[in-house]
Amino acid sequence: MDFDNDKNLVEKAKADRQAFASLYQKYSEKVFNYFWYRLNHDTEVAQDLMQDVFLNSFNNLHKFREEGYSFLTYLLKIAHNLLIDYYKKPKDLSLEDLPQDISDDVPEEITQNFEDSQKEKVKKLWQEIQTLPLADRDVLLLHYRKNLKITEIAKIKNKSENAIKLALSRARKKLKEKYDLEQLPRFGNKKPEPIKRKFIF
Repeated sequence: MDFDNDKNLVEKAKADRQAFASLYQKYSEKVFNYFWYRLNHDTEVAQDLMQDVFLNSFNNLHKFREEGYSFLTYLLKIAHNLLIDYYKKPKDLSLEDLPQDISDDVPEEITQNFEDSQKEKVKKLWQEIQTLPLADRDVLLLHYRKNLKITEIAKIKNKSENAIKLALSRARKKLKEKYDLEQLPRFGNKKPEPIKRKFIF
């Protein structure tokens, strides 16, 4: 299982940086796309924040607790906090207060896994998702695109499970485009660039 494998890699990484490199290789694209999907597809900023997530996680491996949550959940919790910090707002700010950057452009990566006949519907769905408040968009993407459970999302966002369920329901109701949300995992990933600055391994 991924959880057991990650648990072993985390233990090894505490003494061996190359073990952490395996975790980086496994999850870097997912963490990069967490930011890329929430920052109006800003590749450079997503790249920098992704690296900050892994630096932070490496420096705080002792804080990782095996509570049944995956290492990806641990990384995305750090990513969530860094996303808030990126906007340079007070520490008690939530995603509900963050500005929205909305673009009509739909990167080709979004539709790359769909047939031509489906791409127009996919574009419309993504454009609608982009109009959601960032907090609602975040929950929607974590649940449908990352396939995370309500309990995992609550852990990442430090909220109750009921609050996550309400946010998810609210996001669904706001979408006018009724294209199947179960298609979200097929939305394409953007590949992160090779590391540009000296990293930890």
